[in-house]
Amino acid sequence: MIGAIVPRPIAFVSTLSRDGVRNLAPFSFFTGVSARPPIICFCPMRRDGANPRKDTLANISATREFVVNVVSEEFAEQMNMTSGEYPPEVDEFELSGLTPIPSDLVKPPRVAECPVHLEAVLTARHPLAEHDPSRQGKLVALEVRVVRVFVSEELRIEGEANRIDPTKWRPLIMSFTHFFGLGPRVYPSTLSQIPEHIYHPRGARAVPAAAYTSHRRAGE
Repeated sequence: MIGAIVPRPIAFVSTLSRDGVRNLAPFSFFTGVSARPPIICFCPMRRDGANPRKDTLANISATREFVVNVVSEEFAEQMNMTSGEYPPEVDEFELSGLTPIPSDLVKPPRVAECPVHLEAVLTARHPLAEHDPSRQGKLVALEVRVVRVFVSEELRIEGEANRIDPTKWRPLIMSFTHFFGLGPRVYPSTLSQIPEHIYHPRGARAVPAAAYTSHRRAGE
């Protein structure tokens, strides 16, 4: 259970080095911690913990910008291809065949095939496990502010500008180091019957569908 920490959604984190080299790495340790403004937190570290300066961490430390591209079931193979440890000069976009597209407010590119993109900037670093001499300096949580959200029009509730239909989205999930998709809905939720505006933070601005679909590849 300690090694698994299940279940976990998976995302590509795209970054640029100080010299402009693209990097794309899969992460399953990320979560939202605030809705207004949107804040997420994730932990970039090599699997063996031997090198805390993983390319993603080094790039974000240098440029303070990146994109979280949430992975869907149909891109599991490409995600798996980028899960190895590659030299900094390797472009994982080229390695996996995934398509880089321009971001709106940050320099790192987004992944065209992913249906959800979170453009983000670094706001704080939080060292973890500092009480353990064997792990000091090897694990850090990054607190970041989301500055732009793109959601594919196909995932939205019909007639709603900024609501996702959970029956249409199939994010890839990691459970005990294996990949899974979402099954059918298990049981009706009481929470889903409450009008969302009652508990959802107000003032959120949706990106027009054209801003997303204009970057989608033909036929997708």
